[in-house]
Amino acid sequence: MGIKNFIPQLSAKKIFKDLDTKHVLLKNCTSEYTGEITNKGSSIVISSIMSPTISDFDEDTGLAVPQTLSDESRTLYITESKSFNFTNGIISSVQSAKGDALLAEGLRKATIGFKNQAEQFVSGKYVDAGHQFVEDTLHSGNVYEYIMKGLIVLRENNVVDMDNVVLELPPALFYKLKLANIEGTTSSDAIESDGLFYRELGVQVFSSNNLPVDEDGYSHAMLRTKDAVAYVEQILMIQDYKPQGGFSKALKGLFVYGAKVLAPKQFVDLKFKTVAELVV
Repeated sequence: MGIKNFIPQLSAKKIFKDLDTKHVLLKNCTSEYTGEITNKGSSIVISSIMSPTISDFDEDTGLAVPQTLSDESRTLYITESKSFNFTNGIISSVQSAKGDALLAEGLRKATIGFKNQAEQFVSGKYVDAGHQFVEDTLHSGNVYEYIMKGLIVLRENNVVDMDNVVLELPPALFYKLKLANIEGTTSSDAIESDGLFYRELGVQVFSSNNLPVDEDGYSHAMLRTKDAVAYVEQILMIQDYKPQGGFSKALKGLFVYGAKVLAPKQFVDLKFKTVAELVV
């Protein structure tokens, strides 16, 4: 299939859509907020209204003066801008099919690179979580209690829809759950693709290699609702062209995105270091 036939812009959007099922950190963000994104620096206003005050009612004095509700809107800024620019290096028309295949594969891998960068950006939002629990010696014997601390906090913050709660963890923590004989299943109606429903925890669990390890060597897992973090992305450009002074084909693209923690109380950072299991 020639590079002209698959149309880079449409092809890239299809690839982005396909990869949404594989990049779970992005999928678990709310992306309902839209706006005109023209470049890095664009912004999207997320509207919200303050909660009314609930007062005692006195039949003798009647209602108090009406409270004026204020706008508590927040702004999500598009802070990140990523690009690619590559050529197939083939100048012979006889090899055009091979050259187009190289460009198509390059576009696919560039898209994966874009998504990985975006996921790492979203995972860095753990610094804005409303709660954090630290465990210096995480092992199979204490992993269940450790995660339950975070779940209790969410419950105390009135998170009652546990189908909307996700636990995103690195492979090291996933391994500790396995050793603790805490098994996931896909039999729940609430389960999303690429995740497991852990009945003992009551939440969906996703494993990701894009979660951070900080400068002190602590790994981070994110326990949050799907409303806690907003994420917005936009493909600004995918173009094929011929580099000046050459005959080969090339592709270039520009991708921008941004994220914001909207509900810190619905977001728990699990900061930990694992230790070797004791042999009994």
